[in-house]
Amino acid sequence: MIATIGIVGSAKFNHWISFGSAAAAPAAVTFEPIATQQILRDFAGGDVVVLSKKAFTDAAGVVATATRIDSDVVTADTSVMADCTVQHGTITLTCVVKGVTPRRMKTVVTRYFTDGSIAADSASEPVMSIGATLAATLGVKIGDTLDLAVPPNAARPVRVTAIHETGFAEYDLHLIVMNLGTAQAVIGTAMSAPTVELELGHADKAHHVARELQAALGDTYKVIDWCELNQKFLGCTWQPSAD
Repeated sequence: MIATIGIVGSAKFNHWISFGSAAAAPAAVTFEPIATQQILRDFAGGDVVVLSKKAFTDAAGVVATATRIDSDVVTADTSVMADCTVQHGTITLTCVVKGVTPRRMKTVVTRYFTDGSIAADSASEPVMSIGATLAATLGVKIGDTLDLAVPPNAARPVRVTAIHETGFAEYDLHLIVMNLGTAQAVIGTAMSAPTVELELGHADKAHHVARELQAALGDTYKVIDWCELNQKFLGCTWQPSAD
């Protein structure tokens, strides 16, 4: 994942991504524990992730093309992501900030909140959720303010109004989540193209849909299925079809 998941973005999380060969048609997938798989898919963006290699993403066009390939597209969200630093007192840590749609915040991210909430906010008064490990490391609680900087932008104060806990170490220490509009203002729209995240009715079709969508969209985009996206964490592998 991240600031459009390693294609145009995050140095910190680039090592998460492993782009395998898309030559074989999938029939099955093997993976690590389902709980881990679900956490990674929830925060990395569903079943198929479309990354723009340019500063502009035609999200509506991407979704329309995906739906023509497979009518079983359940949800389609956009997100933005970037590397950042957060500082509290004398402690500064490198993190990743991700902006998600209000729908995804309400239906997915809030399931992982152990304290607080993310309500409507504004670019002038941004709020965020941080991981439980990050909160403990910095010694902060709900209502505290951290200085958050997305280079080359100057640091700005952002208030912590929620704490999430996934049980997944990298997310609980390094991932910051905001509303999409807030994150775009903090990151700067010119610095990060939005990512389109698709959820399918059948996750086992993700590899096929991703391959077809890549062919249809061309080189402007990089299309990745959830197994490819999290291969280093899940250890999953699409198995070639016998026929």
